[in-house]
Amino acid sequence: MNCRNQPPRTATHIPGFGPLLFSAVLLLSGCGVVGLGTRQRADAIRFGKSLSLYGQLLTAETTFVRAQVKEMRELSVSLPDPASLRLFNQGAYTRLGDGLDEERCEHVVQIGGAMDNFGDSLAKVADLITSSVDEHLFRSAANNFVLSVVHATQAAAGVSLGVSAVNLFTFALTDFYRKRTVTQTLISSEQAAKTASAYLAHEFDARDETSLLSLYADTTARLGDLLEAGKTRFETAALTAPERQMVTQAQRVAARNRVHIRYVTSQLAALSAQALLAYENLVSDLTGGNVDPAPIDSFSDHVFKTRLAFMTLS
Repeated sequence: MNCRNQPPRTATHIPGFGPLLFSAVLLLSGCGVVGLGTRQRADAIRFGKSLSLYGQLLTAETTFVRAQVKEMRELSVSLPDPASLRLFNQGAYTRLGDGLDEERCEHVVQIGGAMDNFGDSLAKVADLITSSVDEHLFRSAANNFVLSVVHATQAAAGVSLGVSAVNLFTFALTDFYRKRTVTQTLISSEQAAKTASAYLAHEFDARDETSLLSLYADTTARLGDLLEAGKTRFETAALTAPERQMVTQAQRVAARNRVHIRYVTSQLAALSAQALLAYENLVSDLTGGNVDPAPIDSFSDHVFKTRLAFMTLS
């Protein structure tokens, strides 16, 4: 018997395997063993990508705020005005980083970075075309997110991710186990998500005088007050070219940061709440609870607009 021109004998060429696989899929579906639905997959991918963008925004914004506060404080003691000179003589130039210690900013950046990786991994593992390797990476990213939140907040998240739930016995079971992996991992990480949301809401709460947002806004207002108080002198005194340049730079920096605070920094507390609501909605959807796409859509749209504003105004 000449077999040279015959196709390789794969599983799909075994007699009766096709009907058997079809019957298995029907049986598993009838028993509730199903994978991610079309909407669930789309929501998971959209939320994951939005969470990743939010994490990137947090990291970039914290670094930006720290640099801007230091620059505005430096400008405040450098203006050609008696009020700036008094600040300089009081040693204000030695306190440019007050309230912005490296550990504090590092905590927000760590959460943002872990959130970026977590969201990106979620979006990938929810996609049909990804491999089982992405499932392991997703669980690893979730674990890193949990650890970052615990480290930053010193709060016991009470999370145990356990071992991987990946099992690829047959093609019919692959997507079911993927859904189970996504669902279990999100549930296990939910307490960390709540802790992160509360932590970030505090750091960007305009009503809290100790928050990063308040620190940033106060520094911007003080530079603006110095410029307003010295306006007459700046306009009438015979300033040198470097002094005029200093005043112009201070005006530009103060104006830029006022707009940045309005369209970017002041949005981050609301985004933290929206992220958690979208997270909880996705978990509810995956576990058979109430389905409402609005939270994920709102979070995604708000993140996109805020990140675009950051890129435009920075």
